[in-house]
Amino acid sequence: MKNHYGLKTFVMDSGERYCIVMNRSSGLPVYYPTLYLTTQLRNRGDAFSTMSAAASNLIVLLRFLDIRGIDLEQRFLTKNFLKPHELDDLRDFAQRKQAKKSLNTSSTLWLDEPESDIVDNGTQHSRLTTCANYLHWYAMHILKTAELEVVQQIDAMAQQIKKRRPSKQRRSSELQDRSLSDIQLDSLFEVILPGSKLNPFSIEVQRRNRLMILLLFYLGIRGGELLNIRIQDVDFSTNRIRIVRRADERADS
Repeated sequence: MKNHYGLKTFVMDSGERYCIVMNRSSGLPVYYPTLYLTTQLRNRGDAFSTMSAAASNLIVLLRFLDIRGIDLEQRFLTKNFLKPHELDDLRDFAQRKQAKKSLNTSSTLWLDEPESDIVDNGTQHSRLTTCANYLHWYAMHILKTAELEVVQQIDAMAQQIKKRRPSKQRRSSELQDRSLSDIQLDSLFEVILPGSKLNPFSIEVQRRNRLMILLLFYLGIRGGELLNIRIQDVDFSTNRIRIVRRADERADS
């Protein structure tokens, strides 16, 4: 089966970056996935990168449903939710790199692909998390039911998907501490003093560079946040500074 779905990104007139799940055949947005991205992610203020990752994960889910011939709306309206063996297949499909080649709808060809085509645990975890959240939202949205038994079935389906997620790689224990020691910090602050013979920068930018390093050290902000600071963000009367996210501004490159 051909890959009928794609991710389309664009910038709105306001400068906000946005993305939709698109049907390649019609060129139109796929309604429910795009509604989910808008109401559940964009409207709660999630970053564009989060929306884009979720959209890519939803495309994986849509491809799986097509390959398995699952009419999700018909199934959920009849309260025939995904069965354990279907969730196992979804887990296996989410493990695979999404090749552009066609897949046979009558077989699970992804099970025969080499191990090199398996994505990392973090990607699998992200895909299955999005699938679980979306399917739970979709079922509640189209059924509009408050029946306790039905809600419990929907909750159970979502939880069963999440239980099939691999554990995230625990890299924190393997990483070495890369922070500067007290001796290194003392050396750094000595080097950046304006007029210091050790300061490698020209006299015109020494004060600016020292201020940048001090802001990074004392505020713990990231480099991108530092570069976004503007004069109007500094309140000199109260000695306060605002760190403002400007991800959707056209001037932010």
